[in-house]
Amino acid sequence: MSRATRRKKSGSRTARDAAQQHRSRVVNQQSAHAFLLRLVVSALFAVSFGTGIVLGARGFEPLAGHFFPPALAVESVAVAGSVNASAHDVAGTLRLSAGTPLLSLDREELARRVTAHPWIRDAQVAVLRPGRILVQVEEREAAAVAVLGSPPSRWLVDTDGTPFLPVPFAESRGLVAIVGITDASPSIADGRLREGVEIVRALQRHGLEEIREVRLGGPMPSELPALRLGDPRDGGPEVLLGSGDLDAKLERLAALLAAPLNEVREASIIDLRFGDRMVLRSGPPVSTGESASAGGRPRSPWTRSAGDATDRTERG
Repeated sequence: MSRATRRKKSGSRTARDAAQQHRSRVVNQQSAHAFLLRLVVSALFAVSFGTGIVLGARGFEPLAGHFFPPALAVESVAVAGSVNASAHDVAGTLRLSAGTPLLSLDREELARRVTAHPWIRDAQVAVLRPGRILVQVEEREAAAVAVLGSPPSRWLVDTDGTPFLPVPFAESRGLVAIVGITDASPSIADGRLREGVEIVRALQRHGLEEIREVRLGGPMPSELPALRLGDPRDGGPEVLLGSGDLDAKLERLAALLAAPLNEVREASIIDLRFGDRMVLRSGPPVSTGESASAGGRPRSPWTRSAGDATDRTERG
């Protein structure tokens, strides 16, 4: 091999070695820069969570998204605790897309978005690594259905007395209806509806499943609250409770309904406002307040003692 050829090959190796060394220096410099940026972003991330300062960290989102795409970008959302609200619908309330930088997320704002769903009472949002969002929800309990507005519409009511979701009649048949409070506002807790829910709970305690309606309004306040047995559309007998001694009155009502008495089956009104005496009025149902405005006594009243459901019924 000639000396010129050897010099040429030696020069090629030297050039390759120099290029390799240059690339190594560049890679090392980039690695050092990336490491420093990781430290800076991590420090800002810790400060932002420790002190509530978010703006500084958000200024580094492009860098964070470039150097930490798996750890600092949204990849998936998991939902726990939802039954009536689908996980898909709950996740949709977040209005997040894959790739959203995690450092840009405001967990309190995300929780507020989730609670805007009618079924969600409370929500907690946690940011997990890498790129995971966990939404823990507490749903409302549909305790009754309220008939609101004009024309009337049916709204599910939670245990706080909040009408939170309009529903058709077919989807609320299993719930007791609260009527007479037509001016309650949707999505706002109402003390009157909460009172109605408490009456519904008392009916459940006493096993009075026959009651399908609780009336809290009307022209005769002395009759309220009032109850309706059976489907209200069938014109079942009305039970006048009046104020006070709710549990005692419901206990007497349960004993009366359990007794095999024709007078009970034929009654249009069962009046429990007179202590241990119960008044049964037969015949066609009388509109609320109609007998009082006519100045006469309701027709065919029957009185019974609450102490003995089997004694003889006496005409009043």
